[in-house]
Amino acid sequence: GLAGGTLAYKDQELTLLRSGKPEQVWMNLDYSPVLDETGDPGGVIAIVVETTQRVLSDRRSAAEQARQRELFDKMPGFVAVLTGPDHIFEYANDAYAAISQRTDFLGRKLREVFPDLSGQGFFELLDQAYATGDGVVQRGMELRLHGAGAARYIDFVYEPIRDHCGEVTGIFVGGYEVTDRMAQERRREALSKLSDQLSELASAGEIGYAASEILGHALGASRVGYGVIDHDAETLHVDRDWNAKGVESLAGVVHLRDYGSFIDSLKSGEFIKIADVRDDPRTATAAAALEGRSARSFVNVPVLEQGRLVAVLYVNHAQARDWSPADLALIRDVAERTRTAVERSRGEAALRESEARLRFLDTLGFETSQLRDANAILATTTRMVGEYLGVSICAYADMDEDQDGLTIRGNWHEPDFASILGHFRLTDFGALALVELQAGRPLIVNDVSGELPSADAATF
Repeated sequence: GLAGGTLAYKDQELTLLRSGKPEQVWMNLDYSPVLDETGDPGGVIAIVVETTQRVLSDRRSAAEQARQRELFDKMPGFVAVLTGPDHIFEYANDAYAAISQRTDFLGRKLREVFPDLSGQGFFELLDQAYATGDGVVQRGMELRLHGAGAARYIDFVYEPIRDHCGEVTGIFVGGYEVTDRMAQERRREALSKLSDQLSELASAGEIGYAASEILGHALGASRVGYGVIDHDAETLHVDRDWNAKGVESLAGVVHLRDYGSFIDSLKSGEFIKIADVRDDPRTATAAAALEGRSARSFVNVPVLEQGRLVAVLYVNHAQARDWSPADLALIRDVAERTRTAVERSRGEAALRESEARLRFLDTLGFETSQLRDANAILATTTRMVGEYLGVSICAYADMDEDQDGLTIRGNWHEPDFASILGHFRLTDFGALALVELQAGRPLIVNDVSGELPSADAATF
């Protein structure tokens, strides 16, 4: 100071004998030179402000904060402390880092760290708590981070932090992940709803779709369906499936070999779960095709009868997804209940069909027994069979003795169709008809355009 310099000490710790015994105190000390008439330092002025109470208070506060954060670190739930209207991270515990799958929080704005939370409601609730000073409590709120395929769920609180004047300076964030609990609740609700619907539905198609819709909503999947498998042709036949918004249906015929070798696993009765088709050796070569059908990940539950694959319940997801044990348990339950209900429905339908067929045959026998003219018998038989089957044409033909031609004489047709009475050569109907009929086998064609050459199809 006498050399013309200045000195300053903030919260300098000292030991003073102020009451006859050593006493630990803290001072702010400022030393400045006092100039004489010649302009040189003639003395030093010392300004002393005792800060002992503030230092002790700050230390107590820091110790309390350290103790609280030590407790927060040990908590199973996630905790974070955000400061200011921009919600800057001041603290986050290990559980917060675990659920967030990152650790680069401190000193950064929440919106900067988690831009993918935009539109999910978290920012708006934080802003509300900071502006109003009212705490926020949310239960079972959906959380999606880093483009995760499956949603997670959390219970949490936003509690405003206030200064000594009562002004809000930050937000305390605390909560727990409750994804498993929510999955259990969804499972119970889905199975309860499924049981109610299965008791009311009669057809296999209605049962399959109802189960698919319930399972799709419960899992937040992209597509769910129940389809019939042609074991030999290795094709999946789907009448109707449930699809999330913007996802195309698989209705129709799907050639499973076009999408990898997992059909082999299905044939062996294996329950298939694939988190990412790019990584599984059964689907890696067909990953692009599967992703093009919104099936980056999927679960398939096979249905076997007498060792042959006859049906499958499929669950598709457009993004990679780690299927949880709760997901898989729900899928298994729905698949088993659906299979039981479908078998019951088909059994009841077969019984009804058998009874209806017997009633029809009794009626047909009675009607034709009253007739004595052959043409009348043919007209009655073709009409009744055509109407019973709901077809367009039903006719009867006599073969020529040389087996090369046929004469159609019993002919019933719907009003919009022309009669096909007349004489035809068997070869007019194509090679398949010639081979099958001459061998004494029935000719059965489900779709002429897909099963016959174009010329033969045109004849039919």
